[in-house]
Amino acid sequence: MDVETAAHTTRGQDVVVTTADDILKTAPGVLRGEATLTLNTRQAQRLFLGRPVKVKDGRRVHPGIIGVRRFATIVRQVVVGARADDPYADQCLIQLDREFKSVTRTLAELLAHTEQHLQARPAVNVGIAFSIDPIAVPLRFSNQYAHRAAYLVADYDQLASAVLSAHHRALMPRDECEKLINRGRHLTRRIFSIPLRYRFSGASRRDILQMTARGAAAIEKFGAVPESILNRSQVPDYGAVRLSDGSAIIDSTLDDEGRDDPTVD
Repeated sequence: MDVETAAHTTRGQDVVVTTADDILKTAPGVLRGEATLTLNTRQAQRLFLGRPVKVKDGRRVHPGIIGVRRFATIVRQVVVGARADDPYADQCLIQLDREFKSVTRTLAELLAHTEQHLQARPAVNVGIAFSIDPIAVPLRFSNQYAHRAAYLVADYDQLASAVLSAHHRALMPRDECEKLINRGRHLTRRIFSIPLRYRFSGASRRDILQMTARGAAAIEKFGAVPESILNRSQVPDYGAVRLSDGSAIIDSTLDDEGRDDPTVD
């Protein structure tokens, strides 16, 4: 291609620039990458997928169970609220940060406990079993909290594989096997329900601090916001990056197609 040709901006093609001014005016496109979650157990698959509400004859006979896909959609609204400087959204994300760290630690402890069972017979080398035909789940999420949920399911999948291996090799009785699997599932699903409590307050951090009519109405409806959140001495791990004037910088450098509903391959 002639170097004097005007810059091309067609998606999927290189952008050709010829002068310093062109370089200043032209920005690279968004980054696009791939991430895939591999699941070995049906227990982890069900945890990831959740369960839709079951309706029969117009009546709900079984409530829905939140999985990673629905969690991704729900938590996205909290992330949007945080970008709008809703302090209640930050409060929700901070709670998620705390719970993610706590459950990750607990799953690691349960896995270490299970590995002790696998090593209970020194003369027998017992490894963790893996599926001969695992499923691959493309992760196309628009926010970090959805990815963290997928990572938690991966931790649970590892725990379930270890527990089932120990039970199969007669190194863990059935009741303890079921107890560990159920506990890990319960802890993980508890996190998925946290964003359900969030509602956009309609008030900004400034409204709360200055006690405007909007801020007062939000406090009356949702309660007081901790001072540490209002003054930003406590912020979410993956909250909005802000300028000195408090405005949010929307990170658009990485694009996963804006999807929050991965399919199972």
